[in-house]
Amino acid sequence: MEPSLRSAVAYIAGRLVCEIESDSIFDTNSGKYLQYSGTVSKQNINIFDYERGNYISGSFSVDKFSLFDYKNGSFIDFQIAGNKFNGYDYKSGSFYEGEVKEKSITLYDYGTGQYYDYDLL
Repeated sequence: MEPSLRSAVAYIAGRLVCEIESDSIFDTNSGKYLQYSGTVSKQNINIFDYERGNYISGSFSVDKFSLFDYKNGSFIDFQIAGNKFNGYDYKSGSFYEGEVKEKSITLYDYGTGQYYDYDLL
C-alpha cells in the first residue's frame, strides 16, 4: 500500500473509533503531519487528503465500507469491529489490519510486512 494511502486509512480508523473531529494525523515513521478534511461517520466516509490532493469516499454496506480512492482509481475494503480494523487495498493487492488505542493507531501492511504507527491529532 502506498505510504500516503496507508496514512489515510489510519486516519479514517482513528476517526471512527475515537468518534472525534480531527483534521490531522502524525505519521511517526516518516515524522510528517498529514492534513485531511471531510466527513467520517459510521455510514459514510468522504475525506480530502491534502498530501495526495485526493478524495477518498464510500459508504457502509452489509459488513464493511467500500471506499474509492480517486487518485489511484481503485477500491479499498475497510472493516471495523470495536477498536480493530482490517481490509484490502485493490491497487497494491495487499491486506492490512490494525488497532486503535486512545488516539494511537497501529497498522500492519501485509504488502510490506511492516507495522506503522500514527497519532490522531
